[in-house]
Amino acid sequence: MGKATAHSENPIDAAKTIYLVAGEASGDMYGGDVAAALLEGQSNTVLRGMGGDAMAAAGVDLVAHIRDASFMGFLEVLMNLKKIRRTLRAVKSDIRTVQPDRVLTIDYPGFNLRLAAWCKRQGIPVDHYISPQVWAWKKRRIPKIAELFDRLYVILPFEQAVYAPHTHPGRFEVEFVGHPLLDRIPERTDPTSDTSASNWSASQNLDSRPVLGLFPGSRPQEIARMLPVLEAAALAFPSHQAVIAGAPGRKRSDYPTALPVLFDQTTSIFQHAEAAWITSGTATLEAALHGLPHIIVYKTSWTTYQIARRLANVPFIGLANLILGRAAVPERIQVACTAAQLTADMRKLLSGPGGSANQQRAEFSSLRSTLGGHGAAHRVAQGLLRDSRASA
Repeated sequence: MGKATAHSENPIDAAKTIYLVAGEASGDMYGGDVAAALLEGQSNTVLRGMGGDAMAAAGVDLVAHIRDASFMGFLEVLMNLKKIRRTLRAVKSDIRTVQPDRVLTIDYPGFNLRLAAWCKRQGIPVDHYISPQVWAWKKRRIPKIAELFDRLYVILPFEQAVYAPHTHPGRFEVEFVGHPLLDRIPERTDPTSDTSASNWSASQNLDSRPVLGLFPGSRPQEIARMLPVLEAAALAFPSHQAVIAGAPGRKRSDYPTALPVLFDQTTSIFQHAEAAWITSGTATLEAALHGLPHIIVYKTSWTTYQIARRLANVPFIGLANLILGRAAVPERIQVACTAAQLTADMRKLLSGPGGSANQQRAEFSSLRSTLGGHGAAHRVAQGLLRDSRASA
């Protein structure tokens, strides 16, 4: 497809090829939203890149799938370094062939920062969506990020100020677009008040007991470490039915348990569960926005944990806690993440009207106004179309 020339009267309507790169499930989800927004009324926009099923369904022609690059933790990445490098080479080769007008890298900084540096050497403009957590890990990376990207689309309200000393109009700009989850999660005051809960349980072949959600993570390493602990804790609550949220891209055999595993039902579990144990990640913020009381859990390899503990520069790992600036949700990490501790936490959470579940819901009610308004994906799409090289 030919590129538009400098004489295009309306640069946003000019023909463009946008290359999107995501490397994990959440990035694929947000990339799918951006892809849909890019193609909305833009029939002459071509989308290509690396992602998952959500991006493919939204109209992105995939050259690589996230299953070939989604690994978490220092040790785990090292063990799969050859596969990751092979995927990076394939993406570079495709970009060299396609010569897109602009590249949008989405989250996944270990992979995408290397790709962005290469793109800049090729003279291809690069934007980034969802900032690396430099405020938590390595603030010294901020100048490097400012060199690599033309524009950074951030989703947390305090991130724009973090980058402010390094911004420069036309060279490195930072825009707070709001959190993309706000477009996916309707406002609710009590996730257990929906009268359709019993109908949903019946549709999933569950019994009439209240549901406890188990979220062991999305990667094989996370599931292997977290599932036994969560299952052991769940067995202490026979008055409730424990339900595992099956992660996108996983299959039933990835979950060696007799507990029910529900795929494509994560949102429904957020809506209908009474409470949950959730492995640290985006799912914890989703739960908070749904108003679901929960406990944040996490275990990783000893090596990864020791390195992370020394590098971390924040008081919490849960996004809701970080945004609110206080421990609204209990965090049970590594040695504190035991079945006995998680059982005790859940008993406190479920301890009637005066229990901590109601306290959490009160805390969650202030998150939406803090995280900005709706339309994050559309704001990103408009930035990409406006700044495309095709409009130069």
